[in-house]
Amino acid sequence: MKKFCAFILIFSISSLTFLSSSLSSDLSFDISNNQISINSNFTGAEILLFGKISKQGDIIIVVEGPKEQLSVRKKKRVVGIWINTKTLYFSKVPAYYAVLSNKPLREITSEENINKLITKPDLIKLTNNNVKISNSDLQLFKNALARNKNKQNLYNNIENAVSLNDKLFRSWIKFPANAPEGNYTINTYLFSNYDLVNTKKTSLIVNKVGIDRQIYDFANNKPTLYGLTAIIIAILAGWAAALIFRQT
Repeated sequence: MKKFCAFILIFSISSLTFLSSSLSSDLSFDISNNQISINSNFTGAEILLFGKISKQGDIIIVVEGPKEQLSVRKKKRVVGIWINTKTLYFSKVPAYYAVLSNKPLREITSEENINKLITKPDLIKLTNNNVKISNSDLQLFKNALARNKNKQNLYNNIENAVSLNDKLFRSWIKFPANAPEGNYTINTYLFSNYDLVNTKKTSLIVNKVGIDRQIYDFANNKPTLYGLTAIIIAILAGWAAALIFRQT
């Protein structure tokens, strides 16, 4: 009920801002907040995406986080010890990736359109292209990468996550507590009779604020000094603890 009231309030206020554009467009949408601030108490966040379509159809929303480079290692047991036997590096991997739709994707459009418009995580590219590996083994590495992201709640494919009421639609997009910092893109696609009718794009920023931001900048901009500071603080903390226990 609380989310529904929030939707009604936000939609009523924001509809005036994109009403004129919606009259000449098949698809218009907005989000309740274009910035998520991360502090020490951050436990996750939700934003509301809402919009209007001029004709009956289906909606697919793709949320993609900043790109990163990741390594995936294959372990093998040798003489009773697990060791890394092969490592692959992948570039331009979405740090966060979510697909939301009002029904299963294959009921909305063709497999060809899905592969063309949606950047599937298993299509990410190798960085060390000179590594000799079969296509089947490469797919295993990609599946492992996507599986790890799923475990971290950073990759999601959620059907029936978009509510359609006549020509109005809405969806709550969830960001976990470990949502990576950076720029996010939100692409909304309108399909009708399996064909793409229109697409709109907006952006979202996730960033650290307060003391978390200062510590993050200090650690990244001056790593040597940050390391020395951490060592000094650890020594002082240990000395203080030893002094307290000695007195007791």
